[in-house]
Amino acid sequence: MDPAPQSLRLVYILGTNFCGSTLLSLVLGSHPKVESLGQMFELPTYQQENSPCQCGEPFRTCPFWSRVLLRTGRVDSEGRLLTPLPSEVRYGGLFFRLTKMVRSAAPRDVKAYREFNQSLLAAIHEMTGRRVFVDSSKMPSRLSWLIRSEAVSAGDLRVIHLIRDGRGVVSGYKRRGRSVIRGTLAWWRRHRSISRLVERHVGDRLLRLHYEDLARNPEATAREVCQFIGVDFDPAMLEFRSRAQHQLGGNPIRFETSQDIRLDERWRRELTPWEKALFNRIAGRMQRRLGYSTE
Repeated sequence: MDPAPQSLRLVYILGTNFCGSTLLSLVLGSHPKVESLGQMFELPTYQQENSPCQCGEPFRTCPFWSRVLLRTGRVDSEGRLLTPLPSEVRYGGLFFRLTKMVRSAAPRDVKAYREFNQSLLAAIHEMTGRRVFVDSSKMPSRLSWLIRSEAVSAGDLRVIHLIRDGRGVVSGYKRRGRSVIRGTLAWWRRHRSISRLVERHVGDRLLRLHYEDLARNPEATAREVCQFIGVDFDPAMLEFRSRAQHQLGGNPIRFETSQDIRLDERWRRELTPWEKALFNRIAGRMQRRLGYSTE
């Protein structure tokens, strides 16, 4: 399949875990001219494990994804894999430091990585007629290689840096049994990586957006995002359960039915004064830099 035309636009959401990216991608995916794909770095895992799509169907029999991969020539009509799906590089911890040292922190075949990602967008465009796609992978590494492999050109890329109060992110880690120190360091490291990537590769194609603004005033925020990505605001965006979507990965709210958008600030009661002080000690400078109080 030929590479994706230049007129196809990719909107990439950068952020941390628990930053609200699933909510934002659901809102954007409800726009009639936009297709939200979810966390696209997980696509090879979904194919391998046959995990359920947001529509509820197993990935290989999902009416959307099965047709997409068939059009790319990766599967046959029965959903059997014909050619491998390029795997994603995931940076983190010791693995990141080691791969950085040996300069192997990259897709094994950059050309195949570029052509596969381009063919996906082309296939989805052919199926849906839509020209704006949202990838909520959040990972700086994936965006870096989409740019460096030339899978997406500068003119076709828009990047949303979705930011959430770090204490809300840390509280999310804590609810899942992770330590506050680990959650704080994860939040700080991710935003440090994002800052470096944005400075080197993104430039003025960036919109910084706060989760709290989206939750408090979804219509005004949706209008701002629409202007940034080049589509007109549509009221359907605030009724984000009204259209079937096929997003991969993300928060379990994908499978819920409520359309309420509520500000989640459970961190105020879930983090102890000592844990808040620890967060400020480690990441207070970054917290203030991103526009949040440390009080």
